[in-house]
Amino acid sequence: MTDIPFSDAFGQLYLPPYAQWGILIGIIGISLLMSYFVWRSLSHRYHWSEDSPAPFKKDSKISILNGESYGLVRTTILTVLLKGSLFVIGVFIIGALVPRTILSFCPSLSPPVAVYQFAPWQHIEAYTDYRDIYLSCLVPPFLKGANLYHLNGVPYNYPPLFMYLIAGFAYLANLVWLPAFPLVLFDLLTVIPVYLIARDFLFKGNARLAFFVSLFWAANPVNLFYNDLMWLNAAPTTFFLVLAIYLFLKQQWFASSLVLAISTGFKQITVLACPVLLVILYRSQGFSKKLVLYAATYFLSLVLISTPYIFTETQYYFWSLDFPILGIPPSAPSSKPVFSTAFSAPVRITTFLGYVSSGTAKIVSESYLYLDYFMVAGIAMLLIYMAFAPIQRFSESQENKNVVPNSNVPSSYSGSELSEKSFSPTQILGFCLAAFLIFLAVYGGGVYKYYFATITPLALPFFTKKSGVVLFEAISVLLFLAPREITPWFAVLLLAFIPGMMTNVSLRSDTAVVTNSEIPPPRRN
Repeated sequence: MTDIPFSDAFGQLYLPPYAQWGILIGIIGISLLMSYFVWRSLSHRYHWSEDSPAPFKKDSKISILNGESYGLVRTTILTVLLKGSLFVIGVFIIGALVPRTILSFCPSLSPPVAVYQFAPWQHIEAYTDYRDIYLSCLVPPFLKGANLYHLNGVPYNYPPLFMYLIAGFAYLANLVWLPAFPLVLFDLLTVIPVYLIARDFLFKGNARLAFFVSLFWAANPVNLFYNDLMWLNAAPTTFFLVLAIYLFLKQQWFASSLVLAISTGFKQITVLACPVLLVILYRSQGFSKKLVLYAATYFLSLVLISTPYIFTETQYYFWSLDFPILGIPPSAPSSKPVFSTAFSAPVRITTFLGYVSSGTAKIVSESYLYLDYFMVAGIAMLLIYMAFAPIQRFSESQENKNVVPNSNVPSSYSGSELSEKSFSPTQILGFCLAAFLIFLAVYGGGVYKYYFATITPLALPFFTKKSGVVLFEAISVLLFLAPREITPWFAVLLLAFIPGMMTNVSLRSDTAVVTNSEIPPPRRN
């Protein structure tokens, strides 16, 4: 690896440890600062008046925080500045004018994978997959016409859209950083559906709180580091996942299903959201044409995205996606997962026990074979609960009694009412989050820390309370810094807080308190 004359983000060739620590402290510092702003905003009442106490006065010199500046455009601009700054840092680290074709050497993928780590603290998992795998091993043979799932013996374990995206940008210009541009772009664009969900469905049109909550999400250290600096692969699938949920809340069933299929076409993990949303739609609409349309659109779109591979090499395609429903292809390796201390190996919920002794290491290796059964059982139990759980929603009379319209909401604001038979937006986000956390907790194939970057937007209901903001910020920072062997246990920890997140939301207005669940916003003409 030392023959490559440049360094990826946090690589150890040219970036000294003090610079690595500086970037890390800066990321965590920005996240803590935004958590303070959100915490302070939630300390005040929802509907401001001229006499209301406010953390930022109208005559503040910081015009970006003036009352008229809490819109989606300003939120997006600030997100671009924040995430774009880290992207620029990454560009200068990897080399602004370095050609992509210099990456002619593909590192061996036999354990341990040749990747650089964050020198002072390797548990951060500063993997350089972007340089050492995406651009070195996958993109060059694909651009030369090789089969996507037979790239010179290098495994490609995702649906085709991710490779189409980065290979397309690699083809545009011979710059090593250019294929990372769409990855960072999708990450910063995710703030748009995050803002819209927060404003339209969680805060009943309150742009100020949606503004701070969206920036709090944008400054999350997990997303800043893995998506915007290390350029890993979570951002595109996250954007389309959150957009699909927003469209689902707006009852745009066809668009939501199509966008969710695109999300799955980038990374198969988001297939977990489909059964969750189908059960929610069934509870609201029954066995209707809308339900059939949603399911058919999703699966037919996935087939189209997977063409031709799903037809020409069906067994190998599903095996490549870690979904071997048709068995293991004869040409594929069939080795069983074993406990490994390599920093390149994924971790499972039982991995930490392997460090006790050699005897427990053998038991841990055996446990890997059964974890997927627990994952399937956990998700099945979640779906069964959703199918039969009582739906607690306010009646129309209670809505009129407890909700005071916000006169400060722009006239263009329009919420989409959900049926009283439907779960609330908070519950919908909570159920989706729970499905992904079950996967991250007990997936037999193992997980990495950057997998959590996919689900951070689904934690929006945590941000409606000061205690939730503190909790989520603490878990994010601890996940980022903790020994990697306990990574799946953070999913278990978050799962423990989901019931309280979905049932104990308390949002204050100037004249009323809304408890138990947020009320969907009224339509405004």
